[in-house]
Formats: sequence, structure tokens, C-alpha cells
Amino acid sequence: MNKAKPARLLCFLALATSALCFASPAQAALAQPWTYVMVWSPQYCNEHPGEKEQPQCADISYFTPRALVAENVYALGSCDPVRGLTESQVARLLPMVGNRREIIARWRKEGGCVDVTFDQYAMKLDYVSRRVSVPEAYQQMEERQYVDIDEVRQQFLAANPGLPALGIAMHCVNNELSEVSICLNSNLTFRECAMIQDDCSGRTMIRGARLGRFKKR
Repeated sequence: MNKAKPARLLCFLALATSALCFASPAQAALAQPWTYVMVWSPQYCNEHPGEKEQPQCADISYFTPRALVAENVYALGSCDPVRGLTESQVARLLPMVGNRREIIARWRKEGGCVDVTFDQYAMKLDYVSRRVSVPEAYQQMEERQYVDIDEVRQQFLAANPGLPALGIAMHCVNNELSEVSICLNSNLTFRECAMIQDDCSGRTMIRGARLGRFKKR
């Protein structure tokens, strides 16, 4: 029996394993899951009257993209310090997010957990914001409504074929819908959520976008 071939095979396997173990951050990022967060703007703007000049609140908006959150943000609880965004970088995200303060604050808090460049991050957020469909019922809503939160979930599932029932999480403040999170694989396809879950239950209020939607100071 030729012992050279098994020896060469073992060396090859060892090198392959070593290459995986010492993959660069960019290569490791290819396997990083994400969570796409959308805020319900009428609720957000009502809770933040000081931000009525932000595009998200100055214009009538409904579900607005907020961020792509790397899965390790939830796992680690905090991220490494990160350099702040330049004006041009903020301007790139502003048409999607509509809130300069939130762009800067979220990146400062979570950017250290993102293992891609800012340009890659911006492209991913843009892609997901176009890929995830908002149900027609929530593309315009002037008056507040009271709905069963499971009904909202079912409408999102119907609007996004392939989204699993456990791939979406609803978030509420005082039993009022505030955010919806969609869980994504590293390649931005839908997946079940592993680190987050609903904090809404039963009948929930969804605020409409009528004038005077801001709290008085």
C-alpha cells in the first residue's frame, strides 16, 4: 500500500481547515446573518417631537427603513468603537432612512459589529429595502387602526413569498406598533429569527399619519 497518498490527503485537509480558520473578516462576513429593521414613522415621529424637521417626520411617511443589524449585535450586546460617518456617507443613506440623527447614532452603536465596508453595507440596505414588500394596507394610513398583531404578520407573509412565519418580529411601545424586523441570511434571503422575537400581543394600535400627529411640547 502506498502511504504517500493518504499522507498527502491529510496535509491537504489540514491546509483547507487552516484556510477556513484564518479567513479574513471580509470572507467571514459572507456568512453573517442580518436583521432588516423598519420603523412605523407615525409612531416614531409622535414619540420624538423634536425631530419633526427630519425628512422621515417632515414628510408623511409610513414604514421607513431604519437599519440592517448584524446578528452579532444581538449576540454580543455591544460593538467595538467605530469611526463616525462622513457627510457623504450620511447623505447616501438619508433618502432611504430619512433621519440623519438615527443614521449617525445607529452606525456609532452598531457599525463596529458590521464586517463589511460602509459601501457594501449601503448597497445591502438599498437592496433589502427594495426587496422587502410592505403590504398595501400599510402603504398609506390616515386614521389610527386597532388590529390583531397576527393579522399584520399574515399580511407581511402574503406580501413576501418565502418569508417564514418565524422570520418576522413585531415590536410595540405601550401596545402601539413601532417596528417590524425581518430576519435574513448572509445572502439576504429570508430565514427564521434566532435572536429576536415579538414583544407585541393581541389587539394593537397602529397610528395614522394625520396632521397634528406630533405630541405637543
